[in-house]
Amino acid sequence: MGTNNTHFYKYNLEGKLIEEEYCMRTCKKPAKEIYYYDNLKRLEKTKVVVSENKEWISARYFYNNDNLLIKKIIGSNSTPTTEKYSYDRLNRMTTVTKEEFNNNVSKWLTTVDSLFYDNENNLILKKKNHIGEDLLTISKYSYQNKLLITEKDTTITKLKGYLPTPETSYHAYYFRTDYKYNSDRKIIEKITTKPDYKTPAFKVTYEYK
Repeated sequence: MGTNNTHFYKYNLEGKLIEEEYCMRTCKKPAKEIYYYDNLKRLEKTKVVVSENKEWISARYFYNNDNLLIKKIIGSNSTPTTEKYSYDRLNRMTTVTKEEFNNNVSKWLTTVDSLFYDNENNLILKKKNHIGEDLLTISKYSYQNKLLITEKDTTITKLKGYLPTPETSYHAYYFRTDYKYNSDRKIIEKITTKPDYKTPAFKVTYEYK
C-alpha cells in the first residue's frame, strides 16, 4: 500500500468504478468502498468495508424514468444526509437541495445549489444558498478545450465564523483549484490554494494504468 491519503481504484470491463481502496490513519488496514450497479448499469449503492465485522451502506441512489439521478441518501444512521436533484428540458442538472443534520448545533441544515451553463453545456456558475443563514457561496468554472481548468469559490457573508484569517491555510468557502491533464485528456494534477487564491494549500496527483 501507499502512504496516507493514497487512493486506489478498480474498474470492471465496462470501465465502471467498482472499488476504491484508501488509507485510514495508516495503510496497514486500508478501508474499501464498493460500488454496486443495477441491471440498467446505474449506480445503485455504495458500501464501506473497514474490516470483516465492520461495514455499512454509505450511499443509495434513486432515478426517474429518464434514468436521471433524482435523489441520493448518504449514510445509514437515523439522520442520513439527503440530496435531491432537478433538471431542465435539456436534462442538465439545475438545482441540488441538500438536507444534513449538524451534530454540532443539533439541527437540520439545508442548502440549495443553483447551476448555470454556457452554450456548450459546460457548468460555469454555481450559487449555494444556505437556507436561514447569511451565507451565499459562489463557484465559478473556467474551461479550455472543453476541459475544466479552474474553479474559484468565494462566499458572501457577514458571519465572522466563516471569514478567513491571515493564518488560515485552507478554507472550504474561499479557494481556487487548478486542473492539469495529460495528452489523453485525463486529469493528472489538482492544486488548491489558500484563501488568498495564490498560495498552494495542497496538491492531488493521479496515475493511470
